[in-house]
Amino acid sequence: MKQVIIRSVSGIIYASVIIFSIFYSPLSFIFLIYIFSSLAIIEFMRLINFKNPLPILLLGFLIFFSQNFEFKVLNFYNSINYLTDIILFICLISNSILFFLLFRKKPISLSKLNRFLITYFYMVFSCFLISQIPFINGNYNPELVMIFYLIIWSNNSFAYLFGKNFGKNKLLPSISPKKSWEGLIFGILTTSFLAYFLNSYFMDIKVNIFLLLLICLFATLGDLIQSYFKRIANVKDSGSLIPGHGGFYDRMDSVIFTAPFYIIFSRFI
Repeated sequence: MKQVIIRSVSGIIYASVIIFSIFYSPLSFIFLIYIFSSLAIIEFMRLINFKNPLPILLLGFLIFFSQNFEFKVLNFYNSINYLTDIILFICLISNSILFFLLFRKKPISLSKLNRFLITYFYMVFSCFLISQIPFINGNYNPELVMIFYLIIWSNNSFAYLFGKNFGKNKLLPSISPKKSWEGLIFGILTTSFLAYFLNSYFMDIKVNIFLLLLICLFATLGDLIQSYFKRIANVKDSGSLIPGHGGFYDRMDSVIFTAPFYIIFSRFI
């Protein structure tokens, strides 16, 4: 019971800080994402035994300088936005490869090259794209990123609570013994009711049910991929900075993996 209270309090504080930054200003959101992402990257590099300060520096360069200090993301189809387009394309490929790794009988070999590629293409580039979500339509729109976070938080929380107490059929026991099909389905259903409530009373932007389903599925995959690397490292949590949750990578795994897919699908759905 004590652990549940600690987890709930720290989760509320974490979510409140993010929500405040989203609606306070574009600068506050971008700065917070950089700090949280940097901590998550550091924890991830510790998991795979990759020591290098350049990923943090590159993330800072991409976030703060790619928009020419104006905090406006260039239009997705604009010819001068090649850098963001390339990063998005690389993330879609790298995250898709990580998905297939979940079904390999043997874990991936963490050679120096693989550590380099995974750190930059999966972590750094995906974290950069998180900072771009509220600018999908050109101007800063906090509702876009707020919906993204709310869906992931709702799905993960309800899937965890229901699966922990009632889960019988394991989702991928070789990677994450605690995740169940019952938790996944309950998380999606509960999040769908939340989206209906938000659509009816709060958000100006309507949540597309197909997009919601995709976010829930990719969020679960992001959690499984983090479990995959934790299993390779033989650790329970990626860190200990957030009581009851572990580290920042533990909190951001779903967001990191889902961000590129959310950006690309939200433009066409």
